[in-house]
Amino acid sequence: MERLNPNLEQKINEGWSQEFHFVEDAENELEIASLIAGFANSNDGVLVVGVKENGKVVGSFPKQVTEDFEHILSQFLSDQIKFTMEEVLFGRHLLTRFFIKKSLFKISVINNSSKETYLRIGFNTVPVNKIVLKAWALEHHSLTVEMDDLHREMLSYFHQNKSISLSNVYKVSKMKKSIIDKLISELLYLKQIHLVINNNRIEYLLR
Repeated sequence: MERLNPNLEQKINEGWSQEFHFVEDAENELEIASLIAGFANSNDGVLVVGVKENGKVVGSFPKQVTEDFEHILSQFLSDQIKFTMEEVLFGRHLLTRFFIKKSLFKISVINNSSKETYLRIGFNTVPVNKIVLKAWALEHHSLTVEMDDLHREMLSYFHQNKSISLSNVYKVSKMKKSIIDKLISELLYLKQIHLVINNNRIEYLLR
């Protein structure tokens, strides 16, 4: 068992981030599943159980949390996740900390007949859209994409200080939607643009 180190205490005080999240308990199985998938599909992440949303430490029961965690992994996720778990002592409270490794394969959350894939953007865990899925496919196959005039024209719709949604790109561009989807996914793959969250939806920003 590890005693709470200053770094973890500082992270809790700072709140959620791209690679750090905390929850009070693991009872909301779909929420936990989406968090796990979001970290696994993005970068390594840390999930701490036993902390309220406002940062107040209330503690956890590590044995029960671990059982809940393993149940969620087996019942709601499409593939195996690599993780480690440790108990952390915070005053008289025990926290349960999970280190979730980035997965080689994209992880989906399965709930009955529905299947959703999640991504971590900032401190948000969001369902991915078709643009992200296309970019991931390019990455998975390590395809070569060369910038051309169409890519450069598409880049003209993006800005460094104001994000734009896919629906707005459809409105301002005269290209077919299928061509727009292809170009934006390739620009994302080429790291010319990146993802941000605005009003709980994915938007795009020039790098």
